[in-house]
Parts: sequence; C-alpha cells; structure tokens
Amino acid sequence: MKSEAAFVILIFSGFSAFAGAVEASTNFYVDPDWTGVQVGTASQPWNALSASAWTTINAALASDDVMIYFSALKADRVTQQSRAWFIQCRRTDYGPHRLTLDGYSFYNSSETSPNWLSNPDTDINHAYLNGKVFKTTGDGSQALGWTRVDGNDFVTHNGLVYCCIESHLASSDKEPGVGPNWQLYWDQHGTSSTEWSSGASYKCYVKQNNVTLRGFEATGAGARSTVAGDNLVWEYNYIHDMTVIGPGLDLSYTSHPDSSAAQIIARPSTNLVFHHFRIKNTYGEGFYLGSINPDATGTFQLAHGNQHSHVLLEDFVIINPGINGAQGDGVDCKSGITYLTIRLGDISGFGGNGNGINLGLSATNTDQDILVERNFIHDSTFDNQGAQRAIHAQTGGASDASLYGFNGVTIRNNIVANCQLGIQFTGSTSPNQPATYGFVFNNTVYNVTPNAGLAVNTNVSNCVVKNNFVFGGADPRGVIDASGVVSDYNAHDGTWISSSEGLHALALSSTQALASVVDAATENFDVVLGAPINHMAQTQVSFSDDFAGDSRGLLWDISAYQYEPTATPTPTPTATPAPTPTATPTPTPTPTVTPTPTATPTPTPANTPKPHPSHPPHP
Repeated sequence: MKSEAAFVILIFSGFSAFAGAVEASTNFYVDPDWTGVQVGTASQPWNALSASAWTTINAALASDDVMIYFSALKADRVTQQSRAWFIQCRRTDYGPHRLTLDGYSFYNSSETSPNWLSNPDTDINHAYLNGKVFKTTGDGSQALGWTRVDGNDFVTHNGLVYCCIESHLASSDKEPGVGPNWQLYWDQHGTSSTEWSSGASYKCYVKQNNVTLRGFEATGAGARSTVAGDNLVWEYNYIHDMTVIGPGLDLSYTSHPDSSAAQIIARPSTNLVFHHFRIKNTYGEGFYLGSINPDATGTFQLAHGNQHSHVLLEDFVIINPGINGAQGDGVDCKSGITYLTIRLGDISGFGGNGNGINLGLSATNTDQDILVERNFIHDSTFDNQGAQRAIHAQTGGASDASLYGFNGVTIRNNIVANCQLGIQFTGSTSPNQPATYGFVFNNTVYNVTPNAGLAVNTNVSNCVVKNNFVFGGADPRGVIDASGVVSDYNAHDGTWISSSEGLHALALSSTQALASVVDAATENFDVVLGAPINHMAQTQVSFSDDFAGDSRGLLWDISAYQYEPTATPTPTPTATPAPTPTATPTPTPTPTVTPTPTATPTPTPANTPKPHPSHPPHP
C-alpha cells in the first residue's frame, strides 16, 4: 500500500487552511431580513449573495481567508432563518486562502440595528439537526454548493479552442497547447471564444478549491447539493426530504454531459472531507460520488483514467435514500476514486435497486487504497426491486467494461444486519475484470437473505478473509473462492462454501451463534462473555481496534466487536466530534498474511452485476 505519512501530510495541509480561517479572517455577514444598506459587514449585512457581493468576496480572498456568516435564526432568537435559495458558491479567486460559508455560528438579534450574537445552541452537533442553523429550501433544482453547469472560461489559441479546467492566472508555462503545464489548466475542446492572453485570470467555476460548507439545513422538493474541488470540507449539514430530483449530495464528475459527447470540464479533485453530516428521505441516491463518467465512451474513460483521490467520508448518517423515487443507494461511489475512506457511517432503509455502499473500479492496475471500516449498514427495504447489498464491490457492469477492476480494498470492523446480501468482493470473467488484494477482516453479518452473507469469489486473487462472524439468514452464509483467497478464523452457523477454508474456522449451531451476542433481534451485536467466538480470532498487525474504536488487546474475538465487560447498549458508529475538523483519512496498510492460491473452484452466489443506475442527469 502507498505511504501513510504522505497521505497524513496532504490531508492536514487542507485542515491547516481551515484552522487559519477560524483564527484570523475577513468576515462577511448575510441576513435575509435586513432591509438597510448592504455592505456585508456586521452592521450592514448583505441580505443575499449577489454578483456584487461575490466581487467583494473574491477581492478579499486574494489576501486573506474569508468567513461568510449566515444568520442561523431570526431576531427573536428562536425561529429558524430560512430562504428558498440556491446558496451558490461563486469563488473565482484561485489562491490558497480558505472560503468558509457558515450557517451556524451567529444570528442577527436586531433588524433595526444589527447585532450579531453567538448561536444559543452551543452544540453544533445538536443545532444542525434541530432547526438551529440556516435553512435553504433550494431553487427547485439545487440548494447548496456549485454545479457542473456553472461554467468555464474558453479561449482560442493558435486556431484551437480550449476549456479552462482549473482556475489560474495565465502565464507562459500554462499557455494552451504550448506551455509545459498547459494540460493541468486546459482541455482542448469547444467551438469558439476570445483569444488567450498572458496575465489574464481564467476560471473554472465547476471546481472551486479551499472551500468549507458548514452548518446548513437543506430540505425541499429539489434541495440537492453539489460540490467538487481540492481541500473541500463539508460538515454539519443536514439534507432531507427531496421529492423530485436527486441525489441528495453529489460529488461532480470531471466531465460533462453524461453521454458519448462527454468532455473534460474540470481537473480531478483531491483532499475532500465529508464528515458529521446527515442525509434522509431523498429522491435518488443519498450521496453520489462521481469520478469517471460511466456514460462516456470506454475509450474516453480509459484515456482520462482515475479521477478524484484522497476522499474521506466519516461520522455520517444516511436514512431512506431513494424513498421518494429513483435509485436508492446510500453511498454510490463511481469508478476512478483512489485513496477513499468510508468509516463511522450508519446507513439504513436503502432500496429501489440500490445498495448500502457501492465501491467503484480502478481504470488501471494500480493500488486504489480503499478502506471501509466501522460502518453500521442495516435494514434494507426488501422492496423486491433487487440489489440491497450492504457493501458491494463487484466488476462486470456494462458501463465499466473498459476499466481494469479492483485492486486494494479493505473492509473491516463493519456490522451488517437485515439486508439482501452482506459483503461482496467479486470479480468477473466476462468481461475479464479481476478483484485483487481484497482484505475482509472482523465483520459481523447477520440475517442476510436471500443471498450470501459474505461473498469473495470469481476471478479474485491475493485476497484474505479472516475473523468474520456470519450468522442467521439464508444459506450459504459464505461463498469463498478456493483459488486466490486465504480464508480462516471465520465463524458461521450455516453453509460455508470454501473448500480450502483454514483449520481455525468455527462452525456453530444457530443457538450458539445467537447466544454469542447480546440481542441480534434488536441489533445489539456486542459480544457476550463466554461466547465461542471469544479469543478465537487471529491477531492482525494492520489495525488494532474494533467497531466501537476500542482496543482489541492481545486476544481477539471473531466479530466486529471485541468483548467488553460493559457492553454498549446499541451499535452506533456516530461519534460526538469537535467543531473543527481533525479527522485524517488513512490509507489501508497491507495485511501481513500472503495468500496462497489453490486450484479448487467454488460456486458463484446468485446475483448479477449491478448496472449503472438509471438516475436523472447530474448537475
């Protein structure tokens, strides 16, 4: 796996800019109820972010971090402030300073003589879920962020037209088609435009870097949110109850439109942090992470390769994605994302032919460094529309047919309960797309039906499956490929298809399995004292914690949980974080076990590759 130290440096570089914005910045204020002179100051706030306001903001960003405070409440200190707005970030400055849009911290207590006071709800964790932050009901299509149709600058140079894909100040090294670095800033396509000029500022509105969006509620028929950009922080935002368009939250593709006519419109984004957020009751997917555009031609996909990288999803809740129509994936990661970490998520109520978490392929045979850990994925809808896999990594889809497959996915310390399929890491032979270097450790999977609880099979190699507890539901509990997988120290209470399973597997009765946890019926999967899975796992050196974040000690249990003398009442991965982001996505370390392939084949589970979702066009 790639260098952990390098990743830590990268992610903290983004956070250091955010910390600077908190300590010292140029501050502006927005109160929709203010009718007086509008300057953007605390005493004369803006009542909306107009074009002139953005001119002022961008001028300030040239020399300083900028904070824009939206009044969280009306002057009465009680009523939530709300507008039917698309809060559209229009950053044009390309410098390193951080722009923060904050809907939580303050409110204006007087509409005659503005007086900004701290939010009376001092806990942002509570405030953003309980009507104590600025609320936008959207403009019918968008609520917060920026979109792929926000626009780019185009230029003509040496008889060709170029699209700006990264905002910048023009110089000889960036000269379209000529400068040594021009491809970092331009893509050659388009029809007509003005002549390129050295020293001019060129903009890519669809990618905006060094932006923080925090403390907003977005709800309404079309109140979806869309973002893309380097060093992005998305935190304490609540998206819910969208009924006509989706997804709830969208990380944009780098190309547009969604067809064979796709062209690159933005450079890939890196160092993106989405944490402390909630998404509920959406039309379409809960969180759609675009990267490679699956509707582009295969030739186009391969030519541009993997796109977004270093993406962290942490401490989040997604409930009932797709309940109001369209496809209901919880977290839908499209192919081409590397250094992806998804942890501490609670995903439930997914259906509509959707899955809990979809993981995307790599365009080339390169280490993806994907880590999925400590998530609670449970209670899919069983609506007879198919899918509803809790954690889904499977090749063979028609839209991804030109891509390589999987390389480097770790799935550990997750709890899956009451879904149609549990955890799947599967390759395909037609097309020939392998699933390699998959590591599945210490997951608890309960009551999966009608498909397998755990499937690691078909064109897989260099995989390790250990310490997993799979019980209840339909048979087979597990389908493990005998060739290309080292599987051992797993516990189950049903059929386990793995002709080369190690000598330390535990075959339990249903009674023994149920008695190993506090109460599976109420989804309390804490391990009890004296369970047959106590101290029966193999210790790993690549990680040392359990689902709750507790140390496993010297003797490991087969389960996502490690037995503790005082059990946690219910499994909840949602922590109580501090307001300032400190999380660091960590690339997956390489497990110490080296798989030894064998030649015995195993059956394939009864499911088929999931096609590209039939969703409405993304912005």
